[in-house]
Amino acid sequence: MKKVYLTIDDSPSENFMRKIMFLKSKNIPAIIFCIGRLIEKNEKYVIEAIRQGFVIGNHSYNHPRFSEISNEEGYEEIVRTDKIIENCYKKSGNKRPAKLFRFPYGDKGEGLNPFSKNKKRFYQECLKKLGYEQPDFRNIKYNYWIKNNLKKEHDVFWTYDIEEYNLPLDRVFKEMNKKLKSKSNDIVLLHDHKETEKEFYLIIENLIKSKIKFIMPDFD
Repeated sequence: MKKVYLTIDDSPSENFMRKIMFLKSKNIPAIIFCIGRLIEKNEKYVIEAIRQGFVIGNHSYNHPRFSEISNEEGYEEIVRTDKIIENCYKKSGNKRPAKLFRFPYGDKGEGLNPFSKNKKRFYQECLKKLGYEQPDFRNIKYNYWIKNNLKKEHDVFWTYDIEEYNLPLDRVFKEMNKKLKSKSNDIVLLHDHKETEKEFYLIIENLIKSKIKFIMPDFD
């Protein structure tokens, strides 16, 4: 049976709670990467998501491209949101299972600049010192994942971006049906955008019909 780890970026949107309760009704777990400034606007929704059993990750405060800001600004983006998430967990009464971070746009600091590896190294060291670790995503078999040693980095990347924000729905389903034939587990990326709420539900329903098993990584 195909297994996927569902991750959701850019939360919490205006319709965040509808998506949370939809996933809960289907018994689908997820890691939700939240933007700090949006948490501040909808803190009670994030606290409720924690109480419902979802895991909240750090997606920076303002969602910048980390290759385009200074190291000091990038560090502050991480730390500021870390404190906001920590406060949400305290208010929820639940223990924070792990510190998880995802770079906006998947930009780890290198961008398109081949000479900026020092910038990437700086952020990886920052995440390590702040206690951010990648959980155990089991059975990821893609060659690029193994070759680039992505499982050893301190941020959480993905293996499949559904791109529902960018593609017509028929193409989304076509690409999904091809991708999900792989024997590897997948870290699937969906987005919590107001404009694609309908697509969000339809994509989840399609995954369910495809006999996908949704799982969580090991945080220990």
